[in-house]
Amino acid sequence: MSCTNFFKLLLRSRRNDLTDEDTYFNRCLTVLDVILLGMGSMLGPGLYVATGQIARDTAGPAIVISLMIAAVPAILSSLCYAEFSARVSKTGSSYLYTYFALGEIWAFIIGWNLILENVLASALLGNEFSKFVNSVSGERISEFMTENLANWSVKGFRRFPDFIGFTIVIFFGLLAATGPRRPALFMRFATLINLLVVLFIVLSGFYFMDTTNWETLEKFAPYGFDGIMKGASLSYFAFLGFDIINSASEETKNPLRAVPFANAVSTYIGVFIYLITAAILTLIIPYNKLSFYSPLPDAFSYTGFKVGKYFVAIGGFFGMSTAIITFTYAGTRLIYAMANDGLLFQSLAKISNRTQIPLRAALIFCISAAGIVLFLDLNDLVEMLSIGTLMAYTAVSLAVLLERYRPPSSKFESDIEEDDTTDDETATCCVKLSSGIKNRFTKSSLSQRTKNDLRARLGETPSEDTHRMAGLASACLLFSVYGFSITVSPGSGLLHIAQQNPVVIFVTCLMALTSILSLVLLFLLPTRQMRVLHAVPCSPFVPLTSIFTNIYLLTNLSRWTWARFAAWIFIGKCFAVSCMLYDEVTLKKKLSKARPGFKEVENLFVNSKPKNRATFPTLYCGLQEKTTKMFLCEKM
Repeated sequence: MSCTNFFKLLLRSRRNDLTDEDTYFNRCLTVLDVILLGMGSMLGPGLYVATGQIARDTAGPAIVISLMIAAVPAILSSLCYAEFSARVSKTGSSYLYTYFALGEIWAFIIGWNLILENVLASALLGNEFSKFVNSVSGERISEFMTENLANWSVKGFRRFPDFIGFTIVIFFGLLAATGPRRPALFMRFATLINLLVVLFIVLSGFYFMDTTNWETLEKFAPYGFDGIMKGASLSYFAFLGFDIINSASEETKNPLRAVPFANAVSTYIGVFIYLITAAILTLIIPYNKLSFYSPLPDAFSYTGFKVGKYFVAIGGFFGMSTAIITFTYAGTRLIYAMANDGLLFQSLAKISNRTQIPLRAALIFCISAAGIVLFLDLNDLVEMLSIGTLMAYTAVSLAVLLERYRPPSSKFESDIEEDDTTDDETATCCVKLSSGIKNRFTKSSLSQRTKNDLRARLGETPSEDTHRMAGLASACLLFSVYGFSITVSPGSGLLHIAQQNPVVIFVTCLMALTSILSLVLLFLLPTRQMRVLHAVPCSPFVPLTSIFTNIYLLTNLSRWTWARFAAWIFIGKCFAVSCMLYDEVTLKKKLSKARPGFKEVENLFVNSKPKNRATFPTLYCGLQEKTTKMFLCEKM
């Protein structure tokens, strides 16, 4: 196989079997269940722990602004997810949407990072649950463990095994492995308790608030603009609900309508609750007196309201419990989706007849998260959660953008074009705004002449050539925006270097010029109007804004986070190759035992593939040719 064909296989996309209602899962989740699934993932440790930690050490009371900044790309990304969830009814979420629009290699990178993110999130939640219990108990648990069990001082490991976190992860992992019904019932009860606690926090907070905590700029934003942006990057992890919601597409009744609606409702409710809770928290207690492990309950202890501390702690327990279930749920479905496509071991895609979930994937996920929380210190790995989320959101936003430049080439896409709308309905204010801006942009004679020349050469509608040009322009745009963001980001430190080294200024200008030229080309290329329910409004401005914001937040992450990301990608590539070789050896063994006729050879290939499509590149490319030759030799 030539290198050209190999790279084509790496970039091949999956565009069939995406709206098929047939599934091995149990479609039993209602709209309410899916909304609570998203809210359960958002209203957990991010609300009860991370908000206080970021306010104390990173942003101060300006955590409210940090949350607003983080909410903007989250809401824009949720619009992009809503469009795909209205078109695709299969599980896999960000991974599947990337596979659908960008290709296999990028889908694997996104999916592999999201697996790590979900495992780390579940382990971190178990660890935070343990610390939360320990803090509420007055540090008695940690004192007992260090005095009677262990007190290690090894870097990267905990001082003692976290048996509480281990038990919590195992318990809720097993609950999630019983099928979708029992976790859904628990989610309803736990989220109700959680919302009541949030209401109690808001009402009592108005009574105890002290406006002098926000009196001056030094008190409100003690860490300055850098702290606000760093806080936005760290708090982005809080808005993960809609990504998890889309993992439930294959278990939801009428998913093409229920999942996009649940996306919008859970995201807006979650953002509102985070903003008002952060404001109340920093108003009732000075930011520098916040507790590190249980800031929200201890804030009420600071006011002298001891009963309120334990009432809020109950909400924290239920919030973290629902979050563990949701991340276990999403991680299990993601492993299933990748294994079903052949990017992981195919045995992980086996559905249990009793529970109607991928039981092997659930057990492996649960054991991995429990093993991590038992021994490892997770404080240095928190940013790994943000980098996976930001990259997934960037990929989905880019997928929405490129779909506008893709020519309809399949029955699936032709059906989408005709779905649920008419020409009159598409003339919304956003469409008119987009057209007006484009017309103003092309009003000059030079730009109009350029556009007319492009239309004469490329046509009025998207084609394969224009789609490739859009892909190249998008790649240049991503690279240049990332380079520009690095040079202007406070976290990179290049702003100080630029004052002494003019090369940095030159690179910044070069990246800005490349970004502008890429944008100009994208605006001049022909696009198609997506006539689908929940289509992203004001395209391409919404996906472009989402991409720019996500990339800027990525540049605020530390270098060690990027180093860990690169190491994890390398491990993933090695693991993917091992899966490929294992499946290839298995197939060769089947072929060596057979004396097939042509029809039997064909059936053997069909039965050896995953349910939806072929596995990772090169698995069947040369092997199918060898099998055909073997068949011809035997016939001769």
